[in-house]
Amino acid sequence: MGVPAGAVASISVFIVKKASFLSRRPASSARTRDSLAPRQSRSKSLASVAQTWRMSYARRPDRSPKPLDKAALERLALRYVERYATTRARLRQYLARKLRERGWEGADAPEIDSLAERMAELRYVDDRAFAENKAASMGRKGLGIRRVEQALRHAGVEAQDVEAATAADENDAAESAIRFAKRRRIGPFSQEASAPETIRKHVAAMMRAGHSPSLAWQVVRLKPGEEHGFVSGQQSRNKTSPIDWEL
Repeated sequence: MGVPAGAVASISVFIVKKASFLSRRPASSARTRDSLAPRQSRSKSLASVAQTWRMSYARRPDRSPKPLDKAALERLALRYVERYATTRARLRQYLARKLRERGWEGADAPEIDSLAERMAELRYVDDRAFAENKAASMGRKGLGIRRVEQALRHAGVEAQDVEAATAADENDAAESAIRFAKRRRIGPFSQEASAPETIRKHVAAMMRAGHSPSLAWQVVRLKPGEEHGFVSGQQSRNKTSPIDWEL
């Protein structure tokens, strides 16, 4: 009894599919192993990079700056006065800080004071010009004489230079007060009349900005939109507290 032709064909197809399936399994496993290989190599490469970096860092020479000597100190001074408008006091502070950071290897003690004075003689440092420019800049911002004096003293400007820089006339002081009032919307620049408590706060703000009590009250008591050209910086009253003034 012979086998039907259809059965033979079905068996042949099954055998072919089975052989194809078995032939694909090793290849799939190989691909899986191959796909894992790059991860291992990558992890090894990262470890080797980290190890190389640690070794190179350990071999890195010490890059801390060398201690200063006379020539290096002069170069620092020249570089500083070239970049900044400064004073002798600030230059001395800068050089002293550099000496603390880097140390000194000169034969003699560092002469910071004489170096600062020499820079002043060469006009690389000019305390008077610094004070005048600083005072003018602060005046344009609406700050008063007392704030200017504080800033100049903090910068190390000597008393005679401070006095010369702040020897402004009454009109300059009044103009600075008006600028401050305009920035803060006080007095003639306010939107509406202020209550007595608000007026006192405005006077206190102007006094903190360096303006005298008399000048602050002249500006603050002006009504919104009122002409302010007659405001004077003259110290006509000796009262120092805004509470003492009549509203």
